[in-house]
Amino acid sequence: MNIKSSPVATAGTLLLHGVLLLALWQTATSRITAAPAMPQATQVELLSLDTPPAPAATAPAPAPATPQKPATSRAQAAATPSRQENRPRSHAAPDTAASPAPAESSSPHTSAPAPSSAPAAPAAPGSQRGTTDGSSREAPPSFTADYLANPAPAYPPLSQELGESGQVRLRVAVDASGAPSQVEIAESSGFTRLDRAALSAVKRWRFVPARRGSEAVAGRVIVPIHFNLKTLEG
Repeated sequence: MNIKSSPVATAGTLLLHGVLLLALWQTATSRITAAPAMPQATQVELLSLDTPPAPAATAPAPAPATPQKPATSRAQAAATPSRQENRPRSHAAPDTAASPAPAESSSPHTSAPAPSSAPAAPAAPGSQRGTTDGSSREAPPSFTADYLANPAPAYPPLSQELGESGQVRLRVAVDASGAPSQVEIAESSGFTRLDRAALSAVKRWRFVPARRGSEAVAGRVIVPIHFNLKTLEG
């Protein structure tokens, strides 16, 4: 009886020990598995802290392009005054073109031209004085009277060979007796020989003196001298 019951007691003891070992193993494994869970919880918290800066990466929406319209309107407003300024200039051109310069009539020879081609020079300072009387009117000197018989300037032979031609304008100061007191070139012909020939001839001329009423006074006059090769061929 004792021999038979001993195996049963042994089996019960072994079973009890097995149950205890299983309980100890489960307790140990539960502690081992529960320990790593703590770092995972900290990792989750760290990730949640890093995520908030994400909204800062969003760039602001670009400004609309409509504000550029005022710039174009200003440019147009600035352009319109310039057009208005140009309009008066276009109207000013006909004014200058409407007043042509008086043309001088050219003489076919080198003698003194007609009185119309010689504009009157301003009178001498002494001859500008006058009264309100009609008898104090002034007349400039003249060199076209027939009785003066002023000789025409000689055409220089070398100028003829070289084909030199042109007009010389001389400014002549005439005294009260009608003699030229000073002769100078007011406008050159472009050729020295022609200028000298004109000066040499006019210095020997006689003039009708300027007049202030019935009195002869000193004055000035412009004398144009023409040198034309065509007159020599004729």
